[in-house]
Amino acid sequence: MCKTRGLSLILLFLLLFLTGCGSKVDPDTMNALEEKVFKVGVTQYVAHPALDLDRQGFLDQMKEEGFIEGENVVFDIKNSQGDPNLAKTIADKFVADKVDAILAITTPSSQAAAQATKGSNIPVVFIAVSDAIGSGLITELEQPTATNLTGVYSADPVEQQMDLIREIQPSAQRIGVIYNAGEANSVSNVQRIKEYLKEKIEVVEASVASSNEVQMAA
Repeated sequence: MCKTRGLSLILLFLLLFLTGCGSKVDPDTMNALEEKVFKVGVTQYVAHPALDLDRQGFLDQMKEEGFIEGENVVFDIKNSQGDPNLAKTIADKFVADKVDAILAITTPSSQAAAQATKGSNIPVVFIAVSDAIGSGLITELEQPTATNLTGVYSADPVEQQMDLIREIQPSAQRIGVIYNAGEANSVSNVQRIKEYLKEKIEVVEASVASSNEVQMAA
């Protein structure tokens, strides 16, 4: 899905939830909605230039749609600093605070938000997810697993990366892959690499739990 088009679609989804459109709303309720200051929780797994741009793009687009920070919306932005337990705590806190919506950036944050909002009507929008199906966020690309969940996925170009490696080193017979076995996107990418290189190049796997283990694995 084109990222710009995908962002427009998820914003439409979010706006429908926030404004009550799509269902019959009486005039008094509509007036209350127009005067309400919405609270949107933003949960980001780690600080990274690309992820920061994703977050800012969402905020900028919300502003273009008429949601002005401090006037009719407040964004509660949190970063779990690569800690899945903290990601869960953040998501649970958003639900406890009864936010009107959650923006989840990356797979771990999205999984935590999806789990925390089960049984609620809090809409969750996910972005920066490589494998939405493999991570359990959705069951198929056209159909989310629940009415409160939607988003944009962007698969990593692992096939093109493998082609580049083979172009640089045509005689390569083995390729080492360092990945995090506890992260759904990482596992999915390794599987895609193995399928793509099947019967051509041997894939040697090395699993790490944190960036501190990468040098030893290499």
